[in-house]
Amino acid sequence: MDEDSVIRMNSVYLDAVDKYYGGKGIIGSMLFPVLFVLLYGVGAGVWSTASDVISGNYQSVFIKFVMTVVFLMLAVVVLKRFLLKESFCKTHYPIRFNRKNQMIYVYQVNGQVL
Repeated sequence: MDEDSVIRMNSVYLDAVDKYYGGKGIIGSMLFPVLFVLLYGVGAGVWSTASDVISGNYQSVFIKFVMTVVFLMLAVVVLKRFLLKESFCKTHYPIRFNRKNQMIYVYQVNGQVL
């Protein structure tokens, strides 16, 4: 199964993609709604905590504050670890087979070419 692995070809070289390019974006599309719910929880927690402090009801402020901080930390982890890491990288890293030079060029994630 080639899965459209050849992306560019001419008389000198052939560019093929790495075998894991098909799954790019799946984690981000699944975690974006989770991030939205977590940020909504942070906003609701801040609103609820602030309204309790303003009204003078200090009994549940600590629990609401802790839950807001936990939601915020989870949102930061989801955003930093998964969404930003996947959103701002290339969708594929080509492998170039050069016929004239008889060389194979592999483009790595860090920008280095082997």
